[in-house]
Amino acid sequence: MKKLLVVLLASLCWANVSAQDFLGPVEIEIGLGTSFSGTCLSDAEPSLCMAAEVRYNFDAPWDVGVRFGMGKVWRDWRKYDGKYRFRDYMVVGDYNLRRGKNFSFYAGFGVGFSSLRNRIWSDCDGGYTEDYAFVCMPRVGFELFRCVRLSAGYAISSKTYDNLQLGVAVVFGGWKKR
Repeated sequence: MKKLLVVLLASLCWANVSAQDFLGPVEIEIGLGTSFSGTCLSDAEPSLCMAAEVRYNFDAPWDVGVRFGMGKVWRDWRKYDGKYRFRDYMVVGDYNLRRGKNFSFYAGFGVGFSSLRNRIWSDCDGGYTEDYAFVCMPRVGFELFRCVRLSAGYAISSKTYDNLQLGVAVVFGGWKKR
């Protein structure tokens, strides 16, 4: 199923090339990836994560947008063991190098908040708790053929929920082909 989703997202990239002249400076990005968390990334267990982003590209090499991401993180801390759901809501900004070329780099930063849903396992009862935390995420990546983005970001929210996110995304819209 995961392989089918990756093939579907990759095929959308080539199906959308003609629409890139129509949308102008607004980009919509939809991506899948994996998140790693743990006290040491070498001990981390990967989990699926997804993200959607809407960006506005300025005439300068900057862009700004909003990002919604969700996934799971692994945590082993006291009675809270297992995978926990997170939802990130961020304002993001990127600086782009070689924008409009077939291969371009970007580096950016996101700031917002995260909703964290934990399942509590205990001998007495089981249930959920919902926490909210400030989150910031430095990120880097590159864009291929103006329609596929490969990215890496480290979401910093609190010591127990920090996670590294690696992803592949399809970009709809954006700048005209040059």
